Amino acid sequence: MKLLVVGGYGIGLSFFTKRAPADGETVSGARMSEEHGGKGSNQAVAASRLGASVGLMTALGSDKFAEQAKKMWQKEGIESIHVDQLNGSTMMGCVITDSSGENRIIIADGVLADYSAGHVRQHEEAFREADCVLVSCEIPLEAVRSAIEMGRKHGCLVILNPAPAPKLSAEDWKNIDVVTPNRTEAVQLLRDFDPARVSKDLPSSVLAGRVSEAFDIDVVMTNGGQGCLVATSELKGEATTIFPVEPERVVDTTGAGDSFNGALATAMLAGVSAKEAAKFAVHNGAFTVEKEGVITALPTKDQLKRRYGVEAPKTNHK
Repeated sequence: MKLLVVGGYGIGLSFFTKRAPADGETVSGARMSEEHGGKGSNQAVAASRLGASVGLMTALGSDKFAEQAKKMWQKEGIESIHVDQLNGSTMMGCVITDSSGENRIIIADGVLADYSAGHVRQHEEAFREADCVLVSCEIPLEAVRSAIEMGRKHGCLVILNPAPAPKLSAEDWKNIDVVTPNRTEAVQLLRDFDPARVSKDLPSSVLAGRVSEAFDIDVVMTNGGQGCLVATSELKGEATTIFPVEPERVVDTTGAGDSFNGALATAMLAGVSAKEAAKFAVHNGAFTVEKEGVITALPTKDQLKRRYGVEAPKTNHK
């Protein structure tokens, strides 16, 4: 069994400050670090550390960061033969994290802006070999659509992390089994599909259920410190709350979503239901927010077991 992750890779410049600057304001005294990032790459690392056999599909630039990325993936046991190297700059993101652990992110897309459906389709073999495909949306819409289409063509379980929320067609949604928005993304998905179904004050449980009903799909909606909600098409939109695992402290929330998605995909790859997979994934997310950065904060399956007593579902590989 194998997980294929399709999404972005980039270099993250992280600034840690007591408070984020207001409009037109300069705030000094921050600390800065540089590390590997991008949702696709982060999710691949998260899943690999939990024992999944992982392949990654993304694009690198023609700069020094490309070799650094390849070395990191090799160290993490991630197959990168389906990563394209294009002329231009590797994606770069700037993350500003305040003393509460909340973050603000801005991204320079670099070569990911040129990553096309054609780039995805030329690696059809990767989809043929996969059992589960996890797609995030830092790549262009046509590449996202191609990835989910190829996943469906080859009988994979297709999970979409709609970050940022893409505008997909009704046909596209038929190619997706599970969608994992946060509340903001869920509102945007529903608003794009049927504005009458959504309002700002809609309770999160109702929102998750309506997304499930609208797209006839299983929804695992992250809800920050409130845990997550699971709504399945079989239950006709009824949402179940998965209560959060309380971290000892919140230091940096930057990688929480990627940690959660990597863990969810790992569990579902092993045949676990969306609800049970979400229960496992909240532990991974909670562990991650207790440290600065993303790659340094993602737990191994042994760390997760020692901390919470939970076993990573076995995927018959590692």
